[in-house]
Amino acid sequence: MMIHLRKATFPNQKGKSIDNPTARWIFHIFFGIHLLIVRGVQELVININEYHLLILDILGENYKVFYS
Repeated sequence: MMIHLRKATFPNQKGKSIDNPTARWIFHIFFGIHLLIVRGVQELVININEYHLLILDILGENYKVFYS
């Protein structure tokens, strides 16, 4: 079975597009995302951007569930 992965790029610390970010850089990118709980009823993920969504899409459903 052959798996084809989509090629994605992300800006590194210097703003250059790279296709091989380190785990440390990915963790850094996710810094600042917060869970807002409204009146104990509704939970909202805030400060999520297009790069976060792209990374989550690549990582798959097991990771998306935490940010949906």
